[in-house]
Amino acid sequence: MPQMVLPMFSPGVKEITSLVGYENRDGNIYYFVGQVPLFSHEQDDVESFRYITSQLHVSGHVTQSEIVKAFGVTSISVKRSVKLLRKEGMAGFVGKTAIRMSPVMGGKKLLQIQSMLNEGDAVPDIAKGLELKAGTINKAIREGKLYRLCKKKRLTRIPKRAQKALEASKTNRQPLGKPAAGKVSV
Repeated sequence: MPQMVLPMFSPGVKEITSLVGYENRDGNIYYFVGQVPLFSHEQDDVESFRYITSQLHVSGHVTQSEIVKAFGVTSISVKRSVKLLRKEGMAGFVGKTAIRMSPVMGGKKLLQIQSMLNEGDAVPDIAKGLELKAGTINKAIREGKLYRLCKKKRLTRIPKRAQKALEASKTNRQPLGKPAAGKVSV
């Protein structure tokens, strides 16, 4: 007759399977296989959680659906973590820091672009001349790093009042400083 394996977890341990469980103690999560502690991490350490749950699946202790049910995470996040573990190992979960490239427009470049904008050059022309994208310059303008000079508005249509005044002044042209005969200047 085969020997039965009884679940042997201490009180407070939540079961993932009949052999694997976890417990939250003092802000740390402890994982157990039987009564043997396997791994622990801080409660807020998401990368360690993804690593250990993936490791439990890859080692054959739990299925992905059991992880989803036990922790309430999405199945796709478990699949991604398992894929990452298989591809990169533990290194895929630690030491990820974003390396930011230096900005395209530094202080000298900003001054150069601003002087060109002050001269009235168009953004696409500036971008082409400096081998930049026009969107980069426009973004700097939106963010307040650069500014455009206000364009002067030209009247395309003269308002009626101004047109009447203009016609009246054309008919009564007199040299400046000398009033027309019979008219008093104010």
